[in-house]
Amino acid sequence: MISQAYDYTHINGRFLVHCVTTFFCCFASMNVFRLVNTLMFVTLVWNMDRLLQYAGFRSAWNKVVLAFCVFFLFPVPGEITLGHVATCVNYLWVACANTAYLILLFQTKGRTYRWTTLASLFLLACVTGSLQESFSLCLSAALFVYMCFHRASLRVVNKSLLFGYWIGTCVLTFAPGNFARLGAADSNGISRFAQIVINMGYLLTCSRILLLLLLALACLFVWKKPLFKRIVTENQVYLLSIVFAIGVVGIIFTGERQLTCIEMMALLVLVGAMHRLGFFTRKRPRRMLLCLMALTTMAYYPYIYWGRQKMHAVSMALQHTVAQDGYVFCRGGVKVVNECHRAPLLYPFIFDGNDTYGLSILNSGGTDCHAVKGILPAKKQELLEGFHRYGENGIWHNKAEEYCVIRVEVPKETGRVLCWSNPSALGKIRNRFLNREGLNLQRIILNSSDAFYVTNEARYFVLHDTYMGVQKYEFVEE
Repeated sequence: MISQAYDYTHINGRFLVHCVTTFFCCFASMNVFRLVNTLMFVTLVWNMDRLLQYAGFRSAWNKVVLAFCVFFLFPVPGEITLGHVATCVNYLWVACANTAYLILLFQTKGRTYRWTTLASLFLLACVTGSLQESFSLCLSAALFVYMCFHRASLRVVNKSLLFGYWIGTCVLTFAPGNFARLGAADSNGISRFAQIVINMGYLLTCSRILLLLLLALACLFVWKKPLFKRIVTENQVYLLSIVFAIGVVGIIFTGERQLTCIEMMALLVLVGAMHRLGFFTRKRPRRMLLCLMALTTMAYYPYIYWGRQKMHAVSMALQHTVAQDGYVFCRGGVKVVNECHRAPLLYPFIFDGNDTYGLSILNSGGTDCHAVKGILPAKKQELLEGFHRYGENGIWHNKAEEYCVIRVEVPKETGRVLCWSNPSALGKIRNRFLNREGLNLQRIILNSSDAFYVTNEARYFVLHDTYMGVQKYEFVEE
């Protein structure tokens, strides 16, 4: 609780969510977490199906389509649905809570309750609104707009749920830690307009379900305008949530997982549109859809399993290593991680294999989060021999094994290095927009405390290539 109070004031406002995360990371076993996480996945699919039923879209195939899309099309499913504790709790479990809240809004509409029930629902709404800002902010704004136009039809119970959710959102949003986090994001040296353009680029390249929805709505607008208007009218809250969530992404983008709420709302609208178009009532479209999902699963899942198996082997090897002078040894581990990141369509389903923070906690028994400074791709003697044999001007870049050994003379406390790496497709667009050269340029500062080997004459450092591939390293002229 003390650590999460510090988190609330210095990092972000997700007090309750991070308390749950801490419990599973520190006290409960991973087997218990895996069981609960599986139940949460099932619950999310069940909740979304329930929301579709309230909209009048009842079908036995709803759950099949929803489960397929949540597993294969949601952002970074390797973290959100497949067992990364912090990300699962922050996004998958919070998605369950928010869909349950929407179900409550439907169930209580037009009904009256005693004051004790109203107070309980109010507190439950406060808790739900205070869980995670990427859900709460956009849904709160959407519900506010909806209430402004439908205020007369709302009863006391609906207002209790709405005001409770808004209060929870305020507690979450105005946490001191969020302002510190936003300030850190603004200190990257990029203009606000350029940052918005870059964030929108990430949104368009990472939101698969949203792009499908936009394409479907565009086609309906051109060829079936009455149906387009009906779908928009029926899904006002979902579509408004998407719009406000996009606005939040424009202000600050912290990673693909932030798009979970957008994708969830887009999926609800998309499946509803498929019902309106008869995908679930006509045999031919339904069979085509089911065949497509079955073929995708049979072809894609073994590929996912192969990649995660390789990553798991590296992770297990690292977990059984013991840090010496702040470094652990894992031959070929970084290369395997990079290969999996580069594999087509595999990247969303894998996880970070070079987590020194987690290794530090594991090696120190939870007492030192900086116990592990880095991962050595080969034994120290091999790295030194390779450097003395192949190194030039203080740098040996082993492109085959994707790492670099750097020598810095002892009088210097730090070394400054430029790393030239290949950009992604989106990175090329970003570089052109910012008038940069074709390659990504990263400035790296090597502190004396990070050296894996020190002699009287020099310090030696090891750098791992990024998965996009590094062209060269060179010293910065001072």
